[in-house]
Amino acid sequence: MGTAGGKLTPLAVRRLSTLGLHADGGGLYLRVNAGVAACCRGLLMMLRISRFLSALIVAVVFAGCAHTNARTDFDPSADFSRYHTYYWAGGKDITGGGSLQNSLVDKRIKDVIGAQLSAKGLSEVAEDAAPDLAILYWIGARDKTSVQTKPSSAISARPVWSRYDPYWSGRWGRTYDEVVVRDYTEGTLIVDLIDANTKQLAWRAYLVQTVDKDPQKTTERLEANAMAAFAQYPPTKKSP
Repeated sequence: MGTAGGKLTPLAVRRLSTLGLHADGGGLYLRVNAGVAACCRGLLMMLRISRFLSALIVAVVFAGCAHTNARTDFDPSADFSRYHTYYWAGGKDITGGGSLQNSLVDKRIKDVIGAQLSAKGLSEVAEDAAPDLAILYWIGARDKTSVQTKPSSAISARPVWSRYDPYWSGRWGRTYDEVVVRDYTEGTLIVDLIDANTKQLAWRAYLVQTVDKDPQKTTERLEANAMAAFAQYPPTKKSP
């Protein structure tokens, strides 16, 4: 490529121009037309949105799973195909906390569990109508404390420790984790399906969840747990 006195000749400039390169006093640079630049910006934006949506979907899935804490047990000798009707035999607060003194608590439990029973083809009848199952539930609650650690805020730390970033990000940085202590109430609901003929327990569900001050949030957690439990009803003929 020709130069004249350290400068590019007109022929060299034209050849560079055909390659999209341009020269000025500071050196060579690439010129991209507005259409190509807009296309590149669009592709970059789409990539960022795609990554954000992927992360959001994963977060939603794990959030949904975190709220479910249910397990079941059953009598392998019970013939679940015979059960079509049930009646409510009652409920009991095993911790004596007085929760059932509020009739709304009893109603919410029966509504949520009743909806799952109905979805499984079971119908509620009166006790004197010879039901196949008697449904009895037990509730309890206890105060618990959760202790967790999380990394200290990088925003507040960096103005002070910026000169020691390798130290801060290494194993010694964990010394400055924040300890988060949270007090909460854990509630347990046990639902028993009792064979009304043999008077033997046929199926049991254990539902454990956080009790919120907002009854609506507590009910939503109960619905999710009940759905997870009754997804295992009727059980397969395997050992529980």
